[in-house]
Amino acid sequence: MKIVYLKTPQVYLLLLFVFVTVLTYSDLFVSSDAKLLDVFFLGTSPFGTIVSHILGTFLWPALIILLALKSGKSRLVALTLFVSLIIAQLLRMSFTEFLPRDGTIIFERIGSSFPSGHTARAFAAATVLFVSFGGRRRWLFVMLGLGAGISRLLLGAHFVTDVIGGALLGIWAGTMGLALVAQMVSVRAGSGDNESRDNTQKEIVT
Repeated sequence: MKIVYLKTPQVYLLLLFVFVTVLTYSDLFVSSDAKLLDVFFLGTSPFGTIVSHILGTFLWPALIILLALKSGKSRLVALTLFVSLIIAQLLRMSFTEFLPRDGTIIFERIGSSFPSGHTARAFAAATVLFVSFGGRRRWLFVMLGLGAGISRLLLGAHFVTDVIGGALLGIWAGTMGLALVAQMVSVRAGSGDNESRDNTQKEIVT
């Protein structure tokens, strides 16, 4: 049976991301984006900046290391997290290089503010962990992803569309990481057939 794991959601995510991207770079929406930021912006603070960096950057490498020190499924999840974060970061860097967008007035920056890298990394990791672990604890990962995105708005570091774009990009990167690791494991096991990949996907998500 042909594998179609997350194929349709990935297409929808890409379409949504393209829509948000077009909206972001539209001259007609620039003023609206600034007004939306005013709704969230509370002010800059060292504490808020530290929390934002932890949720958007430092938490996930630390979690990868902790999971890698364990065995079995945990190591597979660690590998998936690593791959997903790499995908998210490479895509974020591509926008910085080819489609730069001026940052907010609060945080003047060189390069591009779209999409939010902190949000993209957080949602990439949250997607992998949400799919990989069951029970109510999976919603904690969603809250961490949301926390990273909201913190960027509260600090005035990103526009609203930057954060939405980062979230969509991160979720897409997470689904791609899940699919790629399943493919890698099945090929390494010496069986590239669909049944083997399907079993690997089940191992990650159960």
